[in-house]
Amino acid sequence: MTEEVRTNEECLKLLADYEQAYEKDLKEAKQRRDNRKSIALNKWANANARFNVGDIIESKGTIIQIDQRYGRHSPYYGTKGLYVEYRGPQLTKKLQPRKDGQRCSIYDDGREIKKINIIKEEL
Repeated sequence: MTEEVRTNEECLKLLADYEQAYEKDLKEAKQRRDNRKSIALNKWANANARFNVGDIIESKGTIIQIDQRYGRHSPYYGTKGLYVEYRGPQLTKKLQPRKDGQRCSIYDDGREIKKINIIKEEL
């Protein structure tokens, strides 16, 4: 039987390679876990959202037309754990998209949110 003998440099390189592989595996595991969490939060948001895609809402002077809804989780004390984030293009007071195309979010985490109903005039 022959024993394989490694130099210090070979051992250090081998340990570094193992550490890189471990870090890569750990990062992939965290990403998979985060993806499952995001899927669950978005499923919850779609089931519990007060407003639908296409609705125009206002909160604290910010007006948006919803084109995306996301579930969010807040770990901060004093706020409820789960809430819905509504995203969309910011509108002017005349309910027209801003010229700079700015997008905003409104969070349904206990803030006052109003739905703006557009009355279409018949010709």
